[in-house]
Amino acid sequence: MSFRIALIATLVSCSVTAQPDPFPTAPNDTGKSFMVSATNPYVTSTGYSILKQGGNAVDAMVAMQLVMSVVEPDMTGIGGGTFALYYDNKAKSFTAYDGRDEAPSSATPDMFLNNDGKAISRNDILGPRSVAIPGTLKLLQHTHDKHGKLDWKQLVQPAIDYAENGYSMNSYTYDIVVREQTRLIHDPEIKALYWEGDTIRPTGTNMTNPKMAATLKAIAKQGSDYLYQGDLAKHIVETVNARLEKDQAKLSLTDFANYRVKTRDIVKSSYRGNDIVSFGYPLLAAYWFPSLSTC
Repeated sequence: MSFRIALIATLVSCSVTAQPDPFPTAPNDTGKSFMVSATNPYVTSTGYSILKQGGNAVDAMVAMQLVMSVVEPDMTGIGGGTFALYYDNKAKSFTAYDGRDEAPSSATPDMFLNNDGKAISRNDILGPRSVAIPGTLKLLQHTHDKHGKLDWKQLVQPAIDYAENGYSMNSYTYDIVVREQTRLIHDPEIKALYWEGDTIRPTGTNMTNPKMAATLKAIAKQGSDYLYQGDLAKHIVETVNARLEKDQAKLSLTDFANYRVKTRDIVKSSYRGNDIVSFGYPLLAAYWFPSLSTC
């Protein structure tokens, strides 16, 4: 019986546009030493580079997720949640790490209902009352501490470089900003990144994110504590709570300090002679407010 494993990490000033490091581009489903896969060439080239430097799969995953937080923050980032399915080849065993974002301790079952019991509008759902305690960065630190090989700072550096030196915005990010512009334009941080005056920056624009670079530099020095026990946690709690009404569920610094990555059961099945291993059911979680992934 063949055995195949797929690992998924749920995982603006102008200058010379940063380019991904060179890596093989021909479609190929085999590799003599290692393979990496991502939806973005900056992310793929980062994983390839980390493995070429002697890092292992967890090192590559950490660096790739952090770069994705910079170059494609509309889909993933340190302000959200992540699952990681880890395979130990020596022990022949799987570990499922749950770094999903969690609702604050003040959350209630009816927090997304109006006084008449009906659901609130989509814009309200995607607003500050849906902010959850993020899990991605905690999971990255947790798995790196247990399984990583390279130095933590080395893994954060590629994301810092793209945030400081620039990357080319892809069409997918542009399409999302255009589609959600009536909502996003009211967020000052998002508008500063994606608008030039009253016009959305086009696909291919060289993007930099100095605030994200500063955040990543602090994370390189302090690790995940910067988000869960440091200045970034305080900034998020104060910013989000200021946008909430008096009777709405608030965030707290205790929520951040108490966040823990969990280990879940794996699910096994077979299909056409292949063993399929996947993540078990996680707990339900709220959404994350995207603009607060930087400080």
